[in-house]
Amino acid sequence: MLKLDREPKREPAALLDPAMVATTTYTVAAIPTREGWDLKVQGVGKTTCAHLGEAESAARKLITFYTGMPSERILVDVQRV
Repeated sequence: MLKLDREPKREPAALLDPAMVATTTYTVAAIPTREGWDLKVQGVGKTTCAHLGEAESAARKLITFYTGMPSERILVDVQRV
């Protein structure tokens, strides 16, 4: 009995070029406090972190939480005030 393959063979999808993926840049104002840093994310809200090196990660988590945007599509510009 002859069996026909009705589904065409498909090639796996190519990986997306990061330069071609839409991203959004958020500006973060980092303000020093006694406990660490207050972070004001433009158009999103506020959060805090203990060390300035954690500012990008903390801001990215806040943005992801409120916008639902995937973390890899978010660019963060931290500026000390």
